[in-house]
Amino acid sequence: MPDDDTTSRSPRLRFGLPRALSSLKHRDYALFASGQLISLSGSWMQSTAQGYLIYHLTKSALYLGLVAAMTTIPVLILTLPAGSLADRWPKRKLLLVTQTVLLIQALVLGILDATGAIRPWHLLILSLVSGTAMAMDAPARQSFTYDLVGKDDLLNGVALNSGIFNFTRIIGPSAAGLVIAAYGTNICFLLNALSYVAALVALIMMRDVPTTGHGRRDPIVKQTMEGLRYSASNVLTRELLILTAIVSIFCMQYQVLMPAYARKDLGLDAKGLGALMSAAGIGALLGASIVATAGGKIRSSTVIICGMFVMPLGLWGATASHSLHFSMFCIAVIGLGMMSFMAVSNSIILMDAPEDMKGRIMAVRTLVFMGVSPLIGSMLLGWIAQVYSVSAAMRIGAVACALAALILLGRSRKLFSVPEDNP
Repeated sequence: MPDDDTTSRSPRLRFGLPRALSSLKHRDYALFASGQLISLSGSWMQSTAQGYLIYHLTKSALYLGLVAAMTTIPVLILTLPAGSLADRWPKRKLLLVTQTVLLIQALVLGILDATGAIRPWHLLILSLVSGTAMAMDAPARQSFTYDLVGKDDLLNGVALNSGIFNFTRIIGPSAAGLVIAAYGTNICFLLNALSYVAALVALIMMRDVPTTGHGRRDPIVKQTMEGLRYSASNVLTRELLILTAIVSIFCMQYQVLMPAYARKDLGLDAKGLGALMSAAGIGALLGASIVATAGGKIRSSTVIICGMFVMPLGLWGATASHSLHFSMFCIAVIGLGMMSFMAVSNSIILMDAPEDMKGRIMAVRTLVFMGVSPLIGSMLLGWIAQVYSVSAAMRIGAVACALAALILLGRSRKLFSVPEDNP
């Protein structure tokens, strides 16, 4: 790695690693990854338990969509300013604050549930709190990977982040299903609160990451508009953001419907729901592993296009299923396509962004991926599921995603011109 790219990176650890794990040679990234491994396991436990609890309290697929929407509202309002903050302030300090807020939110949720005081409106308010913290957290965390590993290991770092996210997606829901059946949902929330301690300790132990931002102190509104203008004017970034929106609206929101799908379509209990959620993680982990191992050997546009059409195929297949095992297979296919697309498109957007704008560009992507699109998708599919059926909502999402991707990819030229060695 060139000298000019190592001044803000952590020192390399002195042992050999396979290609798929090459980012772990950076000490601070290894700390970050270990903290995320524990923290995200708890987060997936909470996500599964919360969906189960919501449906238990309300018996409403629409309410599942409402709670998901409450998580995304802060993303709409705060993500873009948060991207500007990530470009001006030390990302590590921002992450310490956001992870602490998420710890407190999980603790309050666990206590309310344990005491029997939990009500549906509590879940709405606490989802709003967690959404606020995640809106501030996401741009800093996503661009933080570049600070920790540098340009040469960026694709591997992004893929490893995705691998950790989806490995915990396997462990967390499965563990949640067992814990809910044995002890109740409140233990999942309390374990999640405890898991954030690991993330905080990892951040505190870091010693070689940048301690200041990029030094610019222009008004936040001005900096935010710069990020929006760049995202709209850069053709490659714009096309990838549109594709991300399509995926998020029509394919990814099936997860909101999983508690209703498991109960009404397959007749499953909490353990079955955990198995379905874990299947998505298995497929996504496989996709992340392929990207991390193959690196630039597979053309980026090929990975993106395959992912865009594999997802709807798996989603449609799940609606035709009447068995747990076939549903798990189809959902794993969705996870494989989703993560292949997301890991490669994310690394391209981050690599293509100017050095002093990475936080803001990641904020725009977060707004699309976690804000506008999920808000539209969760409410739309939740309404369709309530009026018609869960399967109908999933089928409509699959067809809409495939058609929209086909139209956009048919018009795209910039995407197909991405060099083969571009991460």
